[in-house]
Amino acid sequence: AWIEGIAAARAGWPSLTRGARSPLLAAADLYVYARHLDGEVTLVVLNRGGAVDGRAVPLGALGGGDFQPLVGDATATADGNGVRLSVPAGEAAILGRR
Repeated sequence: AWIEGIAAARAGWPSLTRGARSPLLAAADLYVYARHLDGEVTLVVLNRGGAVDGRAVPLGALGGGDFQPLVGDATATADGNGVRLSVPAGEAAILGRR
């Protein structure tokens, strides 16, 4: 199911295949980067540590807003010019906003 989810996200979200890449957060056990293209923004989240609940992630020029989950169980809700990220322990996720 994981591979099929990634394939579907790549097929439906052009930013994942052709978008510019911007690193947003690099911590000991959490890495978040954005792919963005023509106003579409996707977040790729890699969490190799414990559960993350409400971690602030600044988006800078990409602007704030809610993201919908595309793959995995993470959430990213609007918080000013960024998001509050929650992701289960040891999980990876992709989220998108158009």
